[in-house]
Amino acid sequence: MASRGRPRTPARRSLWIDALIFIIPCLLFLEVKLIGRLFGSEILLIALLPILLLFQGRLLAAPMPRTILLLGLLWLSALVATDLYRDTPFADYSRGWSKVTFLMFNFAALYMLLANSRRRLVVFAMGMVAGGLIKHVVNPDIFAQTSSGAWKFGLAVPITMLLVLGAQRGFERNTPRAVALFLFFAAGLNLIQDFRSLAGICFVTAIFLFIQTRQSRPGGRLSRTRLAVIAVIGVIGAVGFLEFYGFAARDGMLGVKAQQKYEIQASSKYGVLLGGRREVLIAIRAIIDSPIIGHGSWAKDVEYVNMLQEMSGLSVLQRAMVRVVNPGLGIIPSHSHLFGAWVEAGVLGGLFWAYVLWLTARVLLYLSQMREVLTPLIAFIAFNLLWDIVFSPFGGERRLLMPYFIIVMMFAWNVIIATRHAQTAG
Repeated sequence: MASRGRPRTPARRSLWIDALIFIIPCLLFLEVKLIGRLFGSEILLIALLPILLLFQGRLLAAPMPRTILLLGLLWLSALVATDLYRDTPFADYSRGWSKVTFLMFNFAALYMLLANSRRRLVVFAMGMVAGGLIKHVVNPDIFAQTSSGAWKFGLAVPITMLLVLGAQRGFERNTPRAVALFLFFAAGLNLIQDFRSLAGICFVTAIFLFIQTRQSRPGGRLSRTRLAVIAVIGVIGAVGFLEFYGFAARDGMLGVKAQQKYEIQASSKYGVLLGGRREVLIAIRAIIDSPIIGHGSWAKDVEYVNMLQEMSGLSVLQRAMVRVVNPGLGIIPSHSHLFGAWVEAGVLGGLFWAYVLWLTARVLLYLSQMREVLTPLIAFIAFNLLWDIVFSPFGGERRLLMPYFIIVMMFAWNVIIATRHAQTAG
């Protein structure tokens, strides 16, 4: 009996680890007010970190995780130096430093749990679905408590990820119609709910899977012709989506709110894309004004807020939106992982996200010419990263989700490198 029990021990241990990985994102609904917001997921990961370092710490010595941790350390060092130079108040720099520190803790712990395991990457995504739904019911975001924000700030991410996992399952079973159905349904659902960025990400992911060759060419070089074809199809797909959105919004097919928002943004000189992301332009201006040192954690300067208001025009609605983003605090608007880190910490802060952006772009280019079983999940997360790094603010739950997204990109790149080496050896 004892000999029969031994072979099952590794399987039982693996099952427990899978359960733990599933539970981690489920604990996002738990929050502790400590300097800023500390989530139950982070508390669990910090508690696990010493044990993981003892048994799995060698994994962090590999080139890619070591690079991520080094760039994170440079970001934190630059932020500390900037805050000391700018004499940033404790209430601000304590949150700024902890934001980067917890990001690195989360990355290190998750990497040691998830590295090089397709199954565990999928299990964590399943946990994101359950965790997002639990959080929406038990501890919803303040914006999710309104009828207009319930989808975008509550249900959108878990339900969309559930549909992506459905597409993933269809891809594994080699049923392309199921893949397309899940992704296009996700795009349409988000579009109807006026979450156009997530709708666009789902749509572009579907286009990416459409153009991906079914004949595996692991390690093949990317020819200029292929790069041009990918770029042209990508641009056509993105422009086509924006045109369809414009048509649907103008005709009121997406509701009165979406129609009004579209008319406001389309009438501005920045167009629909930047019309809703003017903060990025202000962040670029703040970077130009101080590119090396940065403005400090939770940097405040009324001058930049005034620029945003002037850029937004005199519309009462637009001024109300500015007050929501900057409720009387005068925080320099950025609405971007990359530009926000650069504004606060200087160029070394931006370097971290620039590296992730570069890694993600390379993964997409090489993934387009090979057959990887996790392609739908990888592609969806990659396009999410490209958008968020440039156009979404960093903080809160993203301290947990971004490390997971980065680890998925690292896994994909390792697969790409391994297949290229296999072809060379063959």
